[in-house]
Amino acid sequence: MCLENRVPLTPEAATSFLVGIFFDTGGFQHQTTSATLWCVGKLLRAGGNLDRVVEYLNHSTGPEALQVWGYALQNLSIEDTPSLAHSRIPHSVLKKHNLSSKELQLDKLALLIGTISESSFGLLATEYKEGKHKGSFRTDAFKNVDVERIASQLGGGGHTYASGFRYDGDYAALLADIEQAWHNKESSSVAGSVAE
Repeated sequence: MCLENRVPLTPEAATSFLVGIFFDTGGFQHQTTSATLWCVGKLLRAGGNLDRVVEYLNHSTGPEALQVWGYALQNLSIEDTPSLAHSRIPHSVLKKHNLSSKELQLDKLALLIGTISESSFGLLATEYKEGKHKGSFRTDAFKNVDVERIASQLGGGGHTYASGFRYDGDYAALLADIEQAWHNKESSSVAGSVAE
């Protein structure tokens, strides 16, 4: 990276790197090592603007997007096996509000659902077309769950604390396939209608 090769950084480039680090660590909540913080310190000294990053990533959700979030949070459920907090935003709700993915900021909502203390991981399922879902799993390091393992069995991927997938079928079938994936530690695929 630029810091290791002693390439001079502009304040704009330093801020861009800070966006990536802030986002990838969930606002310094995940895998924040001493090396990460050392890098952040260097970026700040190079003129990176952390306040601007925090404002952009954490304080830019509009009121209509928050109505969609409210729908998802009102319909939140927690399962015992697996220990899963989950919610679904149906296509009808997305269509009613007609917001772009950027405006909805569903990654932040998925992250919020993943922090619920009564569960080991969270799922936000967005029905982007009738019967077609985009799923986002989130968890925290201290919860000791590899959501990438579950997502990969559903045809998706990602990393240990944040993963996603696409799924063709109804929500009840999706939850059943997630439960199967949870229990099926050795298999790489699950029965059911997994989207290609």
